[in-house]
Amino acid sequence: MKKTLKTYLPLCLLILFELAVGILLFVDPEGFTTAVTVGFGILLLAVSAFAFVRYFGDRRAMGQGSVLTLSLAILTLLVGCFFLFGWALTLFRFAVWIYGVILTVAGVFKFASYVERKQSGLHPPVLSLIGALVSVVLGLFILINPFGATNALWQVAGVALIVEAVFDLVSLVDGLSKKKR
Repeated sequence: MKKTLKTYLPLCLLILFELAVGILLFVDPEGFTTAVTVGFGILLLAVSAFAFVRYFGDRRAMGQGSVLTLSLAILTLLVGCFFLFGWALTLFRFAVWIYGVILTVAGVFKFASYVERKQSGLHPPVLSLIGALVSVVLGLFILINPFGATNALWQVAGVALIVEAVFDLVSLVDGLSKKKR
């Protein structure tokens, strides 16, 4: 029993982590992603502080500090501020908005292609028309409400994690039940 627990403990912890993150993303996507990005920013600022201390300690001890250590300190400071102050989430929302523009334009081109084929006497599949309309509608939804679309994307990711955790759990239980036979 002890060997089985030791063997499957990492997988059990992974399943619990997937469930927890999935539920948090589904219930409060904005709050959870904000907390994660701020936490990551704080972690990077701590790494930056240690790198600066190491650089100045080496400089005092050897008369010069490593350029690589100083570069690491500056880079982690900048990236840490980028995450800490929420600029990463803003960049993600902007990327979602750009995706809405691309989706809308692609839908318009698909619709124009459908109309051209229809006028040429060809019989384009109705699914291409439906795909064009879906692209335009979803693209416009994202353009009108990029914040809601971003939250919806995070919620879909949360549901995917929950489903993955359930499948991992079923697989684990199935594997354990076959092992006992």
